[in-house]
Amino acid sequence: MADTTLPTAVILTALSVEYDAVRAHLTDTETLVHASGTRVERGRLPGTPWYVALAEIGEGTLTAATLTERVNSWLNPQALFFVGVAGGLKDDINIGDVVVATKVYGIHGGKQTPEGFLVRPEAWHASHRLEQAARHALRGTEFRAHFKPIAVGDVVLADAESVIARHIHKHYNDAAAIEMEGAGVAQAAHLTGTLDTLIIRGISDKADPDKNKRDAEGSQPQAAKNAAAAAIAVLHKLEPTDVADVPAQGAAPASSGAETDEAGAAGSRSRQEQLDLARREAQARRLVRLRPVPAHRREAVLEWMAEHPEPGLVVPEGQVRVLVGPMGAGKSERAGRWLEEGLEDAELDDMVEVPVWLDARTVTPSLSAAVTKAIGRDPIRPCRVVIDDLDSLTPRQADQLLDEARHLVLVWPRARVLATSREGVKAEPEERLTADAWPRERGADLLRCVLGEEPPRAAWTPEARKLMTSPLLVLAMAARITGGKQIDASPLQLLSGLARDVVERERPQADDQTWDRLAQLATRILTSLEPVPAASFGTDPQVWALIETGLVVDAEAGLRFALPLFEQYFAAHALRSGTVALEEAAGAHSFPGWRYALAFAVSTASEETAEQWMLRLARANPAAASWILDEIDRPRHLHVHRDAPEEGTDPSLEAGRRLREAVQAFLAGFGACGPQLAHHHDGQLVQWGVRLRGRGMVLCEAREATQPELVLLPDRPLDGALAAGWQSGTAFDLPASRLERWRWSRDRLSEPLARLLRQRRLPLPAGSPLERERIWFLAQQIMKIRHHRWTEPVIPLADLRAAVAEMMNRVNASRMSRWQSGSAEVDSHDIRWINARLVGLHGEDLSPPRPLPDRRSSANRWRWQDYSPELTVSILTDVLRDAVTGYRDLVAENFPRFGSALGLYSVLPVCAEGQVITREDGPEGSGLYYTLTPAPERPLDAPPQVSLVLAEVLQPLRDQAGLREASSRQSVFHRTSDHLISLPTGAPRPATNLAYNWLADDLGALGWLRQRLHFSE
Repeated sequence: MADTTLPTAVILTALSVEYDAVRAHLTDTETLVHASGTRVERGRLPGTPWYVALAEIGEGTLTAATLTERVNSWLNPQALFFVGVAGGLKDDINIGDVVVATKVYGIHGGKQTPEGFLVRPEAWHASHRLEQAARHALRGTEFRAHFKPIAVGDVVLADAESVIARHIHKHYNDAAAIEMEGAGVAQAAHLTGTLDTLIIRGISDKADPDKNKRDAEGSQPQAAKNAAAAAIAVLHKLEPTDVADVPAQGAAPASSGAETDEAGAAGSRSRQEQLDLARREAQARRLVRLRPVPAHRREAVLEWMAEHPEPGLVVPEGQVRVLVGPMGAGKSERAGRWLEEGLEDAELDDMVEVPVWLDARTVTPSLSAAVTKAIGRDPIRPCRVVIDDLDSLTPRQADQLLDEARHLVLVWPRARVLATSREGVKAEPEERLTADAWPRERGADLLRCVLGEEPPRAAWTPEARKLMTSPLLVLAMAARITGGKQIDASPLQLLSGLARDVVERERPQADDQTWDRLAQLATRILTSLEPVPAASFGTDPQVWALIETGLVVDAEAGLRFALPLFEQYFAAHALRSGTVALEEAAGAHSFPGWRYALAFAVSTASEETAEQWMLRLARANPAAASWILDEIDRPRHLHVHRDAPEEGTDPSLEAGRRLREAVQAFLAGFGACGPQLAHHHDGQLVQWGVRLRGRGMVLCEAREATQPELVLLPDRPLDGALAAGWQSGTAFDLPASRLERWRWSRDRLSEPLARLLRQRRLPLPAGSPLERERIWFLAQQIMKIRHHRWTEPVIPLADLRAAVAEMMNRVNASRMSRWQSGSAEVDSHDIRWINARLVGLHGEDLSPPRPLPDRRSSANRWRWQDYSPELTVSILTDVLRDAVTGYRDLVAENFPRFGSALGLYSVLPVCAEGQVITREDGPEGSGLYYTLTPAPERPLDAPPQVSLVLAEVLQPLRDQAGLREASSRQSVFHRTSDHLISLPTGAPRPATNLAYNWLADDLGALGWLRQRLHFSE
């Protein structure tokens, strides 16, 4: 059976010469046979989505009508053409010209009377859709095309003075040609009510006595060839209606008028023009990426790349993949090769769309609209889409764009999407592709190619060879070797130096004002994270000056830097020049976009400047300072470097001052938890006692003294110092290398931070849902300690107040007290906290924050089994809502300057959706599967939307390895959206545990926790 779902056009011919003329344009033909014996050849029309079914029907109107109706019901075509030769009826229409029938006249209709033959005309108009496509397609062809009516009759006209000729001239005076079958085709198509039809005839004679002579001279083959070429040209302009008008199941609404106009502009190119343009753009992108290579070596590097391709990427149809790797790992190059594979497929197969390359910042107003605009239609056919540099967007924008990609491939399952990003993208485990480090031998090979000779001996040291695992770092090494500079540098220093080398190479073409505008452009891009229209940035000469440097590209969506490396370099220039304040770039919401520029600036600054910048960064945003410390490599050769102390200053006190300054700077960047991360008294950091001992230092803390801030310890061991009355002390190697005092300070504060987290007692704002859980949890602990066992569903407030008052007496009389009974344990901090909260509690009893079990049984083995599935869903809906709200409260109270550097916080507000599985036969397979997705239309402080449903089986069900990855942090500024956890129903602090798990993951990703923490009861 013929496949009637393919976009098919039928072309009918009467003669074999006409058939052969059309057949020459088709490829991949197959023969289809109708049950009645009618045969057609169906093939592909290169450069179009069309399949063309070609039939030779023979002469005669009746046959034409019969077979037109048959192929229509058989093949369900979207368009029908009748193509062949005809006799010309006008002096100004020459042999070889083509007539496209605007109307078809049936010339034999009428009534013979004594007064003569009375004409009763029959006429069928051409399809407006096909006629318009023809008028557009046949401009500028090698043959002349005329849009005129034609006459049709069962007669071969070879006498211009005959009765029939005079009849046509008198009654059908505007007819430009005559032929024998078109009326049958037109009438049959008309009766279908829907079949678009067009008749195209090439003029092979003048319908006069010279007809036979013209035929003998070969006029028919030429006329048939021109008519066939005209029909093919129309199909190249015509879009199948199922692509443009019939949405796939689940498709999104039609585009707006503006989007349709833009899509139409893209669709106005022929397929070959689209392919040629895509090839040129791919080559241009590759040449731009090779900008760091000296011009005289680029051709050699291109040849090397062609001979040493990396393993291909696999992105199945209907799926999304994200290629993740550090800056300079070659992600864009690999994505470009994947796109070029799609170009090769498109050149071989006309039913494959020309692939689409999109820079993430230019995707507007939506991914679907951008793809439709690029290809000129909806991506109903196989289509590859690349979204490059997701990391250039805010976390929320990147998450939203990835969600749009997932939606796109669901609506159009023949599409496949590949995105690229540095670490920091929210990709599910099955979506994630890793840009693996290069083998060092490959990097060494590229280095030889760029240099054109054997590298110097310094390139083969172990430290230098470690840098050969990234293509961009190899280019940076080559630039340093060429410039006679030291190879021994950190990756960030190499990348920043590479940008500087390229910029300096281009600098003769630009003045200082242009250089300042480049920094302004980088600032504008990173501040707005949107395309910068050229007209809004400066005058035409100013924009031209930027483009002439070769560092800036004026793309359709706006100005952008040719390489992200240049963008970060000039943003760092803006920071160094003071155009942008360091505190502004490191702000709670701006830091994710500025982080590499900040790292570039710090890593390439002098030691004194870098120290001052870290001091400001630590105060402005401890998350920014910590991330930069981890991004900048530690010095490979640690050395003790001490500035000469000011005259009269002891070296021990000066070293202690520098360490204390770093600790205080970090503490200033924290919120309410800051005083709990280091010993304070009356709101001030306690006094330190310090003493240098060789390359080490002894540091002790006073119990209550705060002034003076630093004192010199006697020259005695640590034990002796503690025996002299100091509260605590440590001995360690003095962190004297570049930026090492900042790492030491962070490590010193991270231990008490982890302890606060483990104890789940970070400060909270009044009314937080986590506060309610903590009150209930501590009340239970206190009652268990007071009564050795407590199982009552509520707690009498009078009893609780009495117990707390008794404990407060001991708290007030001691430095630290602890109480324990079995698993219940509290200390002085807990008692002080709940004592303050009891003032606001009213009534006689304290009730739990969650409903009590509704089907408790001694046979139940697990706590969550005491709850019915319906109550479980209700409780967990509240738990998720409270957990998200509580997480937001924890951040706002304790880490207000960390902002969007915290993964979950960067995508707030969120919607939570999930499935609850409760299996009667035990915990195997039971759990809560939930996903957190951005809800950008809601204000940040709005309660999260939560929707949970009961499910029999978890979908999707991951294996254990997948579960571990899904529950762990993915990166610095994003987090995985999907989570699978055991059911927390019945736990005393379920929302608290969730919120602390999320927060600990985020802090660990920023380097503020040394090990991953997990919270459960």
